[in-house]
Amino acid sequence: MHTIRLDLESLVQDGKISPEEAICLEGFAQPSQKGGLLINLLLIFGAISVAAGTIALLPNAATDWSSPLSPLAELKHCAELTLMHRLRFSAQD
Repeated sequence: MHTIRLDLESLVQDGKISPEEAICLEGFAQPSQKGGLLINLLLIFGAISVAAGTIALLPNAATDWSSPLSPLAELKHCAELTLMHRLRFSAQD
């Protein structure tokens, strides 16, 4: 199957086809592919963002592993201390 491109406005202006024929031919046109391209670009951007975030979160030589706790365990420990601190001061009020 072949794709044919026509400039309907110039064909109507030159008198080669009538405006009714131009409307009829326009009805046979393929839908615009711009929306699909935008969605594809957004999906690609999202995939690259997820990959970059995953790589950034992976432990490497620059990560401080000198603590006996893993970074996630340290975060949990800090959250528990903060919660206990807030509870203690809210109980005093």
